[in-house]
Amino acid sequence: MYNKSRVFQAAHFFYRKPGFELSWSMALKLAHAKERMIQTMADHKITFAYIKKSTGEKRIAHGTLNEAIAETKFQFTGTGTPKPHDIITYFDLDKRGWRSFNLQNLVAV
Repeated sequence: MYNKSRVFQAAHFFYRKPGFELSWSMALKLAHAKERMIQTMADHKITFAYIKKSTGEKRIAHGTLNEAIAETKFQFTGTGTPKPHDIITYFDLDKRGWRSFNLQNLVAV
């Protein structure tokens, strides 16, 4: 289900975050794109590319948020603290593990 509240929270985050320097219109478009990506990963496998923070290299990833596609039972661990709106977490089908990246580093979907 498309979560409008989450979209507006993310847009506000992008609009106010130092370093993004986006107009409200662009922040809202970015938030909608993020939400569409998450909603698509909930039901399908998608291929996307981003720049790795640690090495600066381009990484092509095949990810999902769907247990049936991943053919594994997701076991969530962590602190329980929500990630910032600019971080996308996904299950990497190639590496068979959880990965995340900064939305600013997204190159293509």
